[in-house]
Amino acid sequence: MSHRLILLLSHAAVSLTACAQTSFSKWIVQSGDSVNVYTLDHMDLERLSNGDLLNCTCRDLVGSFTKCRFVRTTPAGDPVQQWEVSAPYFDINKVIEMSDGSFACFGRLNYAALYLHLAVDGTLLVAKTYDITGIGVTAPWSWHDAVQDPGGRFTLAGEWAGMSWTGMIARIEADGTLITSNAIQVGTAGFTFFRSVARLGNGDHIFCGASNYPGYQPKTYLFRTDSVLTPIWAKAYPDSGYNYTHAKLLVLPGNEFRIMLRETDPNFIRSTLMVAANFLGNPIWARRRLPPSDFPSMTTWAKTAQLVNGNTIVVAGSGSPESFVQVLNTSGDELLLRELDIPSPLVSCPGDGTTDFHLGGANHGPLGNTALSIGITKLDLGLDLCGTIDHSTTSELWFPSVETTWSSTIIPVTVTDELAQFTSYPTTAYPVTICISTPVNEEVGAALTIAPNPGMDLIRISGKAIERVEVLDATGRAMLARSFHGVGNVDLDISSFDRGLYHVRIKTADGWQGSKLVKE
Repeated sequence: MSHRLILLLSHAAVSLTACAQTSFSKWIVQSGDSVNVYTLDHMDLERLSNGDLLNCTCRDLVGSFTKCRFVRTTPAGDPVQQWEVSAPYFDINKVIEMSDGSFACFGRLNYAALYLHLAVDGTLLVAKTYDITGIGVTAPWSWHDAVQDPGGRFTLAGEWAGMSWTGMIARIEADGTLITSNAIQVGTAGFTFFRSVARLGNGDHIFCGASNYPGYQPKTYLFRTDSVLTPIWAKAYPDSGYNYTHAKLLVLPGNEFRIMLRETDPNFIRSTLMVAANFLGNPIWARRRLPPSDFPSMTTWAKTAQLVNGNTIVVAGSGSPESFVQVLNTSGDELLLRELDIPSPLVSCPGDGTTDFHLGGANHGPLGNTALSIGITKLDLGLDLCGTIDHSTTSELWFPSVETTWSSTIIPVTVTDELAQFTSYPTTAYPVTICISTPVNEEVGAALTIAPNPGMDLIRISGKAIERVEVLDATGRAMLARSFHGVGNVDLDISSFDRGLYHVRIKTADGWQGSKLVKE
């Protein structure tokens, strides 16, 4: 028997400087088929209404057959429910929890766009495909993102490979009935790929994408419609020659927009690009964050982004084999760049819009090439992340140009019931805990000091009645742990430690506190 694994790391997210709850990391081991071909980009992680997480990851099998595994866990990372959906080649890019607890899934089945409706237990309820017919062109069509509108309807964003690559937008009912669909071209050269969609407070929709078709100038674009997809305006922002994809739209308070992109230069160095626009789509500025020379994954790319607290943007991505988390403010200034010592590319980043967010991804697990590892990470950026190395980037700031041309075409669409193509069945999983971290405050208070810091041999912790001290290395491994009986001063010998950064946890009558320690 082979296994699939889900890696789950968690830190309760509060603020960048506040107190954290217990953090942990877990492997969730699943039984499954032995495969060595993966569609790692086709993965989604969603936070459910009760706080649970739902992970969906798709993988190709031999003979163009696909299995998508759904895993539901508690916020603590304990598996609650698992099932698998199988069909001829298909992808799921987006999952939305409906008001009755069932799930709407969006992606592609062969060459047609796909909508799946699953019951709470994974039972298949609806499977519909949407195919463009009657114009003599056969090309792939896929949904990349969706939002739920009042009345249980959905607004969808995607792309069709016909007509020089066309952005597709649509509205459907909860049963899959097509209400309307349009083919959209933004800018002067066409090649429109819609990757994300957001619904504004007044009911309007903003579609976002980026294109990098060979031989044409790369560009980012926004396309705004009213609630029934009547076009209002379109804006395209050409760049100076870099290629970029994976556009993620973030809507700030006041309806300013930030577009987060993965960018690749001619040397395959990948950067994070942020484009700022006002509520009319007019560009404010663009800012590129260039990776540092000491960052191991110079080919690291940003895959997803999440707005936290309305003023902080968390960017997550992956390279080979490292993953990273980058924290920016809405002006594009970098607050943090950390390399994560986990083997999972991070491609999904749901949050509740305030302070809490999760990261998800997929890759090979510890069992080797015969297993797929799905990473689910819950982080508090104000505290040390298990197994991390800090870096920093440099930036380039400029004012982008803008194009306002667009076209909208109604193309005949055939809707087909594909329920007979799919099967769904339960699976099993069990968690394996990697590490658990005790709650700590971020920094040692004024009445509790560590000196000297940096230190070489002996250090002293003093100022409060100390009950316990723990010192961990950058991977979270305990290097020293000692208990005391309320003493005021503690001397520790760190002469045997390697040079580098360590994390110190100190327990007093007031609870746990923590700080960094540098060994020279």
